Amino acid sequence: MLRQIAIAGLAAVFGGMAHAQTSAELQNRYDELVARADNNSDDIAGAVADMRQLCVTSNFGKACVTMAEIAERLDPPRYDLAHDYYQRACDAGDGQGCNARGLYFYDGTGVETDFVAARNLFAQACQVGNGTGCKNIAYVQKMGEGGRVDEVGARMSYERGCRLNNAVSCFYEGYFKRNGTGGPVDDATAFTAYTRGCELNYASACNNLAVMYATGAQVPKDQVTARDLYKKACDADEMYGCDNYGDYLRDGTGGDKDLAAALTYFRKSCESGYDRACYQVGYALEKGNGTEVDMVGALEAYTTACETYAFACNNLGVMYFNGNAGVEDLVKARALYQKACEEGASPTGCDNLGDLLRDGRGGEKDPVQALIYFDKACDLDSGASCNLAGFMRHMGEAGEKDMARGNQDYVKACALENGSGCNNLGLVYYNGYGIAKDSVQARSNFVKACSLKYPDGCWNANVAFRDGIGGPADAMKAANYRAQACSLGYEKAC
Repeated sequence: MLRQIAIAGLAAVFGGMAHAQTSAELQNRYDELVARADNNSDDIAGAVADMRQLCVTSNFGKACVTMAEIAERLDPPRYDLAHDYYQRACDAGDGQGCNARGLYFYDGTGVETDFVAARNLFAQACQVGNGTGCKNIAYVQKMGEGGRVDEVGARMSYERGCRLNNAVSCFYEGYFKRNGTGGPVDDATAFTAYTRGCELNYASACNNLAVMYATGAQVPKDQVTARDLYKKACDADEMYGCDNYGDYLRDGTGGDKDLAAALTYFRKSCESGYDRACYQVGYALEKGNGTEVDMVGALEAYTTACETYAFACNNLGVMYFNGNAGVEDLVKARALYQKACEEGASPTGCDNLGDLLRDGRGGEKDPVQALIYFDKACDLDSGASCNLAGFMRHMGEAGEKDMARGNQDYVKACALENGSGCNNLGLVYYNGYGIAKDSVQARSNFVKACSLKYPDGCWNANVAFRDGIGGPADAMKAANYRAQACSLGYEKAC
């Protein structure tokens, strides 16, 4: 015998779910029973009995779903009974019943786990117009549960689910089409899907829609709209949305700059488990952006971030290297730089590790390994590391001198606007290190080094114009470069 349920609970079970259409007469009868349960606490048992009749005798799927949900709320739950009612609902063409029964097989609730049966039931639910069923069949198709991996089918199922106003399906339809999963890239319909998902208040869809506005994908760039959408996503506790909104507040993108508010949103994202946001919290606390400087708090935030966001390990390593927050540990700094470099592809982490290996700090001196890490940082477009790699090869610090390869390093360093690299490249051309002398190129690179505020470059440009190296002498330009060298701290020029 069914245990009596509070009126509000029963009424909530009776209503609120979208189901396949049935005859108006049966629907009216169902609505009468819901109203009866809601308005007459003395007639709960009678309402339940009549609801059962509507399920068993009239094969009204919606009534069967309600009976199943009542069985699930018993103490203890009667999952066997609920399963039977869901089966009746599904047999009557009710998509909610098919989907719920599929979930029982998927989760092993009251039955043996059976992914094949679950997949078939999700497909049936989707076919009769249940959006949640479409979402679930898409998931098992994508994962290859209960059958082969079928990304094409998953994409189609998400499309159908979105048309049936399932917000999660809209998000994944957009995601699949933005990334070309299960079919070609289609930004136009991805934009439509994300828009619909966001309208249905699915926060991740709002975040990804914001990215499209921010990057100008399918629509003109609109940072104001992107900012609003990131906030909407964050207000619904979407951690990526909070981090992105924090970025916009920090940088003043799409609206006013507000460092204190940015920190608030970075904290919210960090507390939700997003490691990059924890890095942002650490950086704000270290630099005093929007708050007082808090080295202890920064150390804690960087430590949290470094666990899974290896890029943050470089900043944590710097804190241990410098003894910030009262803790100095070069051995730990070295290990953290290595993690940042190897796992986080941090060019600064690779460069810092190279420095410690080259100088023998925090462990043994190892110039060969130092050069390897400078090369890795250079590959990640660190101009300073390209310059150091070139210098080590010219000096033979890690083995035989290699002027040709060192020159290539200087070329890249200068292209990456490293002033020292441009100055060294100028010296290569001036002196003919591993290359034919070229005073014109020497002067040009000295001038570029000076424009990048490298004092030695300014001094050398001064000499080139003073002595007519690489072009006509020009006393006025020479004096100007000498003055720049002095202002940048080159004492000989003052």
